[in-house]
Amino acid sequence: MFKDLSYTLVALPTLLPIGQTDAMRIPMKACNLSRPARIDIKIDKKGNPSINQKPDFQLVWKGSIIVDRESFDIYLPRAGSYSLKNTANDDGDLYNTSTLISIDSNHDGRLTDDEGWFANLPIRIGDKMFEATQIAPNGKTVELKPSAKPLSGIVVGRNVPPFAYKTRDGQTVTQDTYKGKAVLLDVWSVT
Repeated sequence: MFKDLSYTLVALPTLLPIGQTDAMRIPMKACNLSRPARIDIKIDKKGNPSINQKPDFQLVWKGSIIVDRESFDIYLPRAGSYSLKNTANDDGDLYNTSTLISIDSNHDGRLTDDEGWFANLPIRIGDKMFEATQIAPNGKTVELKPSAKPLSGIVVGRNVPPFAYKTRDGQTVTQDTYKGKAVLLDVWSVT
């Protein structure tokens, strides 16, 4: 199923056989970076919300992976422990308790919200999806394996995940409709 995927890892990685696919062990080295944190929303006993900006994440571990001949830097935050499991009832950004893995998708050395992926969910690296299978307790290695999940997550400058919708006049529009053209998607919802 993954025959066409080409992965090579930097810094003498170890490939670990797991079922039909291979997990990739990525060695991490100490670093000193930061990335903006997400907001923190709390609701008190009276139902009043408070919104606070959390302090920036301190990123202390950095590794590299090459996916389809393109190198990506991967970062882990300072943490007392690393978790692949979300203990909250919601996988959303505000509640997810699994480790936030940062991927420098555009290679600019600055990490933004769209470059953070929770370890309990599929992780987009380039135009491929991966699953975190292990993070060493000390953060010195991360194991990823190819995911069977479809491409997801919007990353500026990358391929858009597959989509299809019907226009008001009944025509079906897909990403192929706009192939080779610049497109701005304005996606919003009312919940």
